Amino acid sequence: MKKVEARLRKLGYPLDFRKLKAVERVPLNFSYSVVLVAREVFNWRDSDIFDMGNNAPEYSFVVKMAMKYLLSTKKNF
Repeated sequence: MKKVEARLRKLGYPLDFRKLKAVERVPLNFSYSVVLVAREVFNWRDSDIFDMGNNAPEYSFVVKMAMKYLLSTKKNF
């Protein structure tokens, strides 16, 4: 991740991943930049990024919380 941070700094997007919070909003173009830089740094293929996007809902904190509390009437009461 240090390589990604360094590369983003060179592009004019200074970032410290340790300071980001899970629910913090960032500009959309910034998110794209992180993925594109990570793709280059880690030598990801397009299919790797596609698979990552498909799997994101499985691991999303918001989705997990929604499944845990919204689908259980017992916990809601």
